Amino acid sequence: MRSVAAVAVAAAAAAAAACNPLLYRPCCDFDNQCKSMGWGSMSNTFLCTKSSNLNSSCEYNLDCLHVDYTMCAEGRCKCLPNYIQVNSFTCASFLGGFCKNNETCIALNSTCIDNKCQCNPSFVPKTYRECVQTPVGTYCTYDSDCTEKLRQTKCSENKKCICKEEIVTENGLECL
Repeated sequence: MRSVAAVAVAAAAAAAAACNPLLYRPCCDFDNQCKSMGWGSMSNTFLCTKSSNLNSSCEYNLDCLHVDYTMCAEGRCKCLPNYIQVNSFTCASFLGGFCKNNETCIALNSTCIDNKCQCNPSFVPKTYRECVQTPVGTYCTYDSDCTEKLRQTKCSENKKCICKEEIVTENGLECL
């Protein structure tokens, strides 16, 4: 039995024209591009696909190949779930999502490390969209100076953010 993905690729392949990327003009339609299906049994299959951007009309996911992390939904090229549109040609990931480079991570103060959007060193997740600098050990005047950035902290008598009683610190950076 064929997988749903294989059936979808086969249907799209039947609807699209095969092409040869070695030819000067591999596709009949000037606006189309010759793209490899790039995986599994389809890795040597090349099809003419529309040059597209986000919100372009589409019929198949293959029509949206020109923008990473997209799919065809409701007849339009849209970002995959857990990705957000940055501009007409870019979908970026939240914390924990797959990335190719730093530009494909949307969370504030995050970096693409080992193809995963993660907080920069000495930063911790506040939400799935934001990393904040860890307050443990930083100067403070009030408890709110610490808790605004990280829960389970308080301002000590020495005016430094510390973990609340009976709360341990992991790597000296965050309170658990």
